[in-house]
Amino acid sequence: MPQRIATQILIPYLYEYYEKYPDIQVLINSRDDYSHLIEEQLDCVVRVGEVQDEYLIVKNIGIMKIVTLVSPDYVKKYGKPENLDDLTRHKAVEYNVGKTQTDTVVLSFFQHNFKVGYSVLVENTEAYLQAGLAGLGIIQIPEYDANQYIQENQLICIFNEIAPLEVPVQMLFLERKYRPQYLQDFIDWLEIKLKQVFVSEK
Repeated sequence: MPQRIATQILIPYLYEYYEKYPDIQVLINSRDDYSHLIEEQLDCVVRVGEVQDEYLIVKNIGIMKIVTLVSPDYVKKYGKPENLDDLTRHKAVEYNVGKTQTDTVVLSFFQHNFKVGYSVLVENTEAYLQAGLAGLGIIQIPEYDANQYIQENQLICIFNEIAPLEVPVQMLFLERKYRPQYLQDFIDWLEIKLKQVFVSEK
């Protein structure tokens, strides 16, 4: 599953599952590139984005909204972009995992994609977030992850009048004739936790 989903949603509440299954060992494969469920023999995968795989059971969880943010320090140095045209005068942070490197980063919204130059390129979500907090450029992260930093005035949400990008969150697992009860209970528990965070599809 994506790293920030693991650290912000799964791990802080995993003790709840252990109250019922204290002796089960849980392997959490938290990384930002795609995990291969079959090749890596994983029991369950949480994926963000469209999934089309006839060999997997796909359970729709909800929608992840992606918000656009800058730090107060960035605004002090470069000003706050008020509209998309302003982006030509600003820099973003580039997040690159397995993509061809270019000179620009694409900021994505519900109906718009906008290319902007970047100041720094990072290869994991934690570094991406920290670069945004440090005032190195504009970042786009999930709304659930941004709320704490907005409330603490560490990040400022921009372009509120523009509909944000929305991407599906899904759970994937293999069809099995038999699934141990501890595994089924984990899948059910994780589904509840995820649905508490991500809004349902309309």
